[in-house]
Amino acid sequence: MSTNRSPMKDTNDRARGVALVINRIARRIGSVVAECDHAQRRLLQLRLSPDSYIHDGEHAPSSYGEFLYRTSGPLQHEPSARDRAAGRHSRR
Repeated sequence: MSTNRSPMKDTNDRARGVALVINRIARRIGSVVAECDHAQRRLLQLRLSPDSYIHDGEHAPSSYGEFLYRTSGPLQHEPSARDRAAGRHSRR
């Protein structure tokens, strides 16, 4: 039994396979870059937070002024209710 596949069809199948592999690799690289970006933003947010420079920052603020000072930095973005229901989490 011989197969009657043309060489052109084999070439097209190989090209599709290579394209799929390249697409997967590109998506993984993009995912790694996005995660690194998120980690860098979060680290900057934590470093600029006034709580990290307060001597006794693990306790609740003792006055309203201290509360305002602690929350004066950039706050983490919370996803909308629609995004939370869809299972998406904050990445900013």
